[in-house]
Amino acid sequence: MKAQEKTITPAQSFFFILQTQIGVSVLSLPYVVYVGAGTDSWLSILLAGFAIQLFILCFVLMLRAHPELNFYDVLTAYCGKRFGSAVIFVYILYFSLVGILLVVLFVRMINRWVLPLTPTWIIGFMLVIAALYLAREQIRILARFNVFVTPLLFVLLFLITYTIQYVNPLYVLPLFQASWADIFSTTKDATTAMLGFEIILVLYPFISGDARKKLTAFSLANFVLTLFYVYVTIVCYMFFSPVELTLIPEPVLYILKSFSFQIIERTDLLFLSIWIVCAFTSLVNYLYIASAGLAKTLNKRHHKTVVTWIAGLIYVGSLFPIDSEERVIQFSSYVTNSSFLFVFAIPLLFFVLVMTSPSKLQKFALEKEERN
Repeated sequence: MKAQEKTITPAQSFFFILQTQIGVSVLSLPYVVYVGAGTDSWLSILLAGFAIQLFILCFVLMLRAHPELNFYDVLTAYCGKRFGSAVIFVYILYFSLVGILLVVLFVRMINRWVLPLTPTWIIGFMLVIAALYLAREQIRILARFNVFVTPLLFVLLFLITYTIQYVNPLYVLPLFQASWADIFSTTKDATTAMLGFEIILVLYPFISGDARKKLTAFSLANFVLTLFYVYVTIVCYMFFSPVELTLIPEPVLYILKSFSFQIIERTDLLFLSIWIVCAFTSLVNYLYIASAGLAKTLNKRHHKTVVTWIAGLIYVGSLFPIDSEERVIQFSSYVTNSSFLFVFAIPLLFFVLVMTSPSKLQKFALEKEERN
């Protein structure tokens, strides 16, 4: 039985997952998917949300029989202590790479739009230090912070909705002009923009309630994110002409930059100020699950003792590709391709193992309970 301060409610897990998924991608997603499927790419986002929902269901089915275990325990149970620890360590590196990519994209965005004269290493250092300060806390503190900052999404939604008065719905017509082959191929890009749900694999035993309540919270988070991305994408497609969309890498920011309120001249900067918090929470959550895995590998009682190492790795790693557009593109492609292995392929493999041979996991759960 876990101490109360080490558990979160299913409702808190909804905000935890939602904030992890909403990161840097929201600014460029409409452009990225438009390149693949044109104005029909919102269908690709819907398909990506459906695919992610299937994997969420697999995750819950894999872990529900032994809710006190997470995916790190599943790896140890089926791979043995030594090889399992090696696989966990590879997962730690993957989560750290995602953190590095978040820092790189965050810093470059801030450097281009807000602080062009500030050295990039200073912006990155400030972000990582702030993330380290929060990621050292217990999971309930992190969950409360995710809940606290989520209402800021309504401000983002309001700013984007305000632009509807300037849109031209004819830009998205005719519907279904892209081939289904293009729509399905673009689903890959949409899926990588919605990553973050894999945090379920680590958080599962820290969430109170039965499997049905957990699945409901996870599914609702994925549903809300999918609708949010579809809405933002369609608004962008109705605001810009097809020719303009091919030239604008961050259409959301360019939309907001084109108008102002009576008391706010740079609406895009207001949007970025709020978006910074969303990107920050995503980094904190990845930093937490990476340090939790390292603590388990090193048999540490608390992730606080190792989170500084992960934060240092993320900061140092972010310094190499940050000043080269070509290196950023290559690094982003590498992390994106790796996600299909670590988020989809490997968990699906162990889902099949757990479903076909549950005795190993049951034996591991009993041994863990005896040790505790």
